[in-house]
Amino acid sequence: MPRNSMTDAELADLAARAGTLQERLAGAVIPADDGAARPSGRFPECIRGHKTATTGSPSQRSGLSADEIALSDQYLAIWQEALGSEDSDSLVRRLAWDGLDIDTVRPYLGAVRLGAHTRLPDWIN
Repeated sequence: MPRNSMTDAELADLAARAGTLQERLAGAVIPADDGAARPSGRFPECIRGHKTATTGSPSQRSGLSADEIALSDQYLAIWQEALGSEDSDSLVRRLAWDGLDIDTVRPYLGAVRLGAHTRLPDWIN
């Protein structure tokens, strides 16, 4: 779609959704407050409702809705498959290499928006 046919809000939404996990964790792209999660598909039991040493369900720990948890579970399952391992802890170990865990990344896997002081990236023009 040519740039002139997209509104500024649509461009900002596109840029936010294209943000990498690193950009999301750095604050350039932040979780949206509109509950726009759109879950679909099935996910391995090892990811769905994953519990770490922290107590409580994922939604209790993260403040996310059930739909947002389901959407993040879908993305986590895709990551698990990309690792090529049926070992349910392989994703946990991979995240730990970067000092992360599932509870830390989960809020950044759903609906997002650009941070307040984030400019549109150059590639959007």
